[in-house]
Formats: sequence, structure tokens, C-alpha cells
Amino acid sequence: MDVEMEQVDHAAPAPAKETTPAPETAPAAAPPNPDLETYNQRWQTVQADPQDFASWTSLLTIADRLDDIEKIRTAYDAFLGEYPLCYGYWKKYADAEVRHQDNDMAAHVYERGVAATPYSGDLWAHYAAFKKGLPDVAADDVRSIYERGLSYVGSDYNSQTFWDKYFAFEQERGGTLHIASLYSRVLGCPVRDLDRYYTSFKNYIHPLAAAQIVQPNEYDAIRLRLESERAAEQAKIAEAAKAVAEAKAAEVSKAAEVSKAAAEAKAKADADLVAPEVKAEPTVEGPKIGDGTETVEGTTDAEMEFAVDEKQADAPPAANGDVDQPMAEVKQEDTEMVTGTAPEADPATAAASDAPSEQPEDIAKPESEPKAAVDPAAADANAASHADVGAEPTEQLKAEPIVITDEEIKQFWVRQQDELYEHTKQELLRRKPFEDAARRPYFHIKPLDGVQLFNWIRYLDYMEARGDHAATATLYERCLVACANYPG
Repeated sequence: MDVEMEQVDHAAPAPAKETTPAPETAPAAAPPNPDLETYNQRWQTVQADPQDFASWTSLLTIADRLDDIEKIRTAYDAFLGEYPLCYGYWKKYADAEVRHQDNDMAAHVYERGVAATPYSGDLWAHYAAFKKGLPDVAADDVRSIYERGLSYVGSDYNSQTFWDKYFAFEQERGGTLHIASLYSRVLGCPVRDLDRYYTSFKNYIHPLAAAQIVQPNEYDAIRLRLESERAAEQAKIAEAAKAVAEAKAAEVSKAAEVSKAAAEAKAKADADLVAPEVKAEPTVEGPKIGDGTETVEGTTDAEMEFAVDEKQADAPPAANGDVDQPMAEVKQEDTEMVTGTAPEADPATAAASDAPSEQPEDIAKPESEPKAAVDPAAADANAASHADVGAEPTEQLKAEPIVITDEEIKQFWVRQQDELYEHTKQELLRRKPFEDAARRPYFHIKPLDGVQLFNWIRYLDYMEARGDHAATATLYERCLVACANYPG
């Protein structure tokens, strides 16, 4: 190593060659950019004729190819100032800002776009997708864009794309309440795919409980309504039961009164039958001879009267002190039964006739009011009437506690959605002929043909006749988008 170093150090240096410096030359000019030249040409053209739509679209294409953000902004701002309803170019403008890492400017472009053409469902969907793709974005921020879009295009016949994207977003989040709410809202809009949404709705809610698909405030409102209806139903049933009980009590009371009247009538009839028997008791038979077995014949009336008077004289006085009473009653009897003279009164017979009678009390005492016979059935009816009349049917009128289940709330809510769908379906069928005839519902510089213009006129007349101001205003906005390019 040392020898090599010495050889290098003692080596003679090579003589330097004299060179002349090269002359300075200008850098080669860059070849002209044909796109830039075309851009400048197109710019001059559209400035001279803003209605030259082909030059405008060519200018925008060149600006995107140049990818110069300043030129892009200049071109798009100028174009969209002339044609703000071209929603697709608002999206291209925002995409250019995203390529240049300026999300704030992209959001600003979208805001300008939805303000210029708010009835474009596609632009709202693109805006929401852009918002969703931002880092650390809140779900409510994305949802707010979808909600704003729905307020403009939710009822549009051709808004199924926007609805589908909103459903996809909520399904990614997994919020059953939000998804069910979307179904409830789309079923009220006469969109092209209404039947598809209804079928999907039925499949989605089938395994879920009411608390998972019904908004809390709506859940409480349904529960209160069902409780009110149940209470009214119970009150109606209780009122009917009370009326039945009162009618039954009236019938029992009437039956008791009828039974009582019948018993009184029977007692009166029995008393009427007893009274003649009492009056006929002291009857006088024909006079007896000796032992009273033979009748005395040939006795004169005077002798007969003498015998009777003698018998009465021997008998003790009557209880009421009227000794002539038996004779008076005897004289009222049929005297043809008595022939001949009365025999001598038999003391034994007289004593037997004067002995107290062993007949029943009601017969022995005819002067007292006879007692009515007691009818067991009437007694039971009378007791029942006293027990029922005025008694409250507490067991029937007692209100049961009202309990509304989660399933009842779900079924009530589902019935509401079914009714909403049926109503919307009918409206969709009425609008469908007009919508199908509107073959170009978006903006284009080419004017519509007469058939489509006439269809829009008829469609607007139909909406005005319905009297729905909001729906009519929305349809006018849609019509203006399709028919906007008519310069004076």
C-alpha cells in the first residue's frame, strides 16, 4: 500500500490542455401544448357566443385534461353560470376539487349545485356520497344531506335512485328506527318502484318488535289511542250490562208485583168462599120425634114456632147477645124443607151445638181479615226483587285494567302503513300515464317536442285540479327543468 502511494505521489502531472469556453445558448423552447391552445380558442368562442353549447362542453373537457385547477374553476364557473341545470357538470367540478385535495372547495361546489338545481335527485345523491367519503364524518351530517334532498325530490316519480342510496346508507348504520321511518315515508310517495318498496318493507319489519320500528313519540301516541279506544269499548260494554241488569231488575220487580197481586186476589177469593159457610152454620133441621129419628107430621105452623121458641129459651144466650139471630137466619132459609112440627129439643144435641167449633181459625173467625196463602214462588220472586232493585251490578261494571301490548302497537302501526300504501298506489296509477309520457324529465338544450309539451300541460292541469299546492309546485319545478332552454 505504501509503495503504491509513493508512486502516485511522485508521478508527474499531465499537462493541461487549453480549451476555449463554449458559447452560452438559450434553453430549448417547450413544444406548444395543443390542449392549451385549444382551451384558449374555445374560451374565446364561448365568450363570443354563450349559446354555443358544443364549444362549452369542449372547453370543459380540455380543462379537465389540462388538470390546471385555475383553468378548471374558470371554465366551470362560466359554464354553470349559463347552464346551472346541468347537474352532471356540478359533479365534475366537485370531482376536480377533490383531485386537487380541496374537500372544502368540493363541498362548496356541491352546495352551489344543489342551490341551483334542487330538484335533481342524482346531484343530491352524489353530494351525500361525497360527504360520506370524508374522514371522521358524523352520520348525522350525511343524513342531513339526504333529508334535505328528500324535501325536494322525495315524491318525484323517478327518485328511486336517491331512495335506494339513502336506504343503503341507513342499512350500513343498522338503525332499525331510521330504516322503518324511511319505509313509512317512501310508502307515501308515488314513486315508480312503490311496489318494490312495499314488499321490502313487509319483509324487513316481520321479525322486529314495535319498539324497534316505531318512533318513540309515535309509539306513545298509538298506545294512548288504543287505551282510549279500549276504555271507550269497556264503558260501552259496562253501559250495556247496566242496561241489561236494570231491565232484568224491572222484570223481576214486575213479576213480584204480579205475584203479589195474584196472592191478594187468591186470598180475597178464599175469604169470599169462607164467609157463606160461616153464615150457614146454625142451620135448623126438621123436628125429631123422641130420639130425633122421625119427623112429626101434621104439626101446625104455630106448634112449630112454639117448639123453636122453647128450644131457644133453653139455649144459652149468643155470644153477641142477639138471641134472635139464629131465628133470623132460619127464616132466611128455604122453609119448604121444614114440614110438620118441631120435636122436643134434645139436651145432648143442644149442648153439642153450643160447644165451641174446632174449625180452622180463618173459618172460626170470619169477622177478621183472611190471611193470604203464601206462595213459595211468589215469596222468592218478591225477595229477589228487593235484592235486585237498586243494587248496582258491580261485578259487571267493574272496569278491567287496560294493558296494551307491544304486538298490538305493531299491528296498529302496520295497518296504518298498509292503508298509506293503498292510498299512494291509487294516486300512482293516476299519475303513471303522465309520467310515462314525459320521456325526458331532465335538462337538455334541445327543446321538447310538441307531444311532450302537451303532456306536461295536461299533467299540470291534473295536479292543479287536485288542489294539492305542494305537489303542484313541485311538478312545476320539474317541468321547468325539462323545458328551461327557450332563449328569447
